[in-house]
Amino acid sequence: TLAGGTAPEMAFGAGGNYLEQLNSQIAELGLTGVIDWRLNLPADEIAQTIQAHHVMVLPYRESKKLGLLGRQRGTSGALSWATACGRGAITSNARAFAEEVASGNGAIFPEGDVAALSEQLLRLARTPLLARDWAERAGEIGRERLWPLTAQKFKQLFEQAIAGVPYGA
Repeated sequence: TLAGGTAPEMAFGAGGNYLEQLNSQIAELGLTGVIDWRLNLPADEIAQTIQAHHVMVLPYRESKKLGLLGRQRGTSGALSWATACGRGAITSNARAFAEEVASGNGAIFPEGDVAALSEQLLRLARTPLLARDWAERAGEIGRERLWPLTAQKFKQLFEQAIAGVPYGA
């Protein structure tokens, strides 16, 4: 399944319409019948779509805009969704993605390195239990990040700060 939005920066790159180019490449490779296009996915279908798959693959590249921010990196809403839905991810090391899958919930490859992405996909195909292991860890992380637990942690942190307790004490 190819899912996501059609934001202008994705749809129109320097070489024209990215989605049209991708569609042409899929046709040239004879994959038209096996790709399920789910563009501009409604919010109420996101979790169901993610959970219908074993792993999410995010071959992102660092955008020029985010590259200018240096260490002030963002992360991916899609990657957060994968974790919340209990699915592992194979992602590039663009942005903060490496940190997001460093807890045993996925794998990373160097941004733009197609051979390295292929290696990760082959590794997963040859070791399908990785998908289960990544999903279990992603589910644990998702449960750790539930809003009520996160709010409680912040409340405790603020109470300690107000009381003058050193962080981590």
